[in-house]
Amino acid sequence: MKSLELNLIFSEKTLDNAKYIAPFSADCFPFSLPSIISMLKHQIQFAIEGLDTVFTDVEKDILSAAFLTTLIAPDRRTKEILVLNVEALYIYEPSTIDALDEKKSVNKHEFIDKLKKLNEFEAFSVIQMSQKSNSDSDIDERMAEIIDYLASPEGIQQNKDGFRV
Repeated sequence: MKSLELNLIFSEKTLDNAKYIAPFSADCFPFSLPSIISMLKHQIQFAIEGLDTVFTDVEKDILSAAFLTTLIAPDRRTKEILVLNVEALYIYEPSTIDALDEKKSVNKHEFIDKLKKLNEFEAFSVIQMSQKSNSDSDIDERMAEIIDYLASPEGIQQNKDGFRV
């Protein structure tokens, strides 16, 4: 697995009216990084379960088609990516939409508005839900592999510049 450098996060603290910059490290948090990742996995799963009833089966199929080959850049807003990908599918691949929605049960504008009303975490979870249906491996299996690696002795190591994964 390729190593990834994580820099220390600095926070401005106040102590007796004097401000100073304090670096956060893994032991400053109430949870270890592997447990935070594990919690994130569960929160995404809970969000997916909650959003599962928001979308019809046809809308879920459209979402899956919209994210068949999309990679998410970490510096982009997931809600923006979600809406743009679905709009692009309607514009550039109308035959895909027609094949998925033979009965014309999905109103494009209402569907797009529904996506626009999601918050960033819900949009991220919808993309994960869509990609999960396109993937051969389950998200739980992939997350378990990451968590196992991070919890291993070679996983997270702190050095003077931050954390090395």
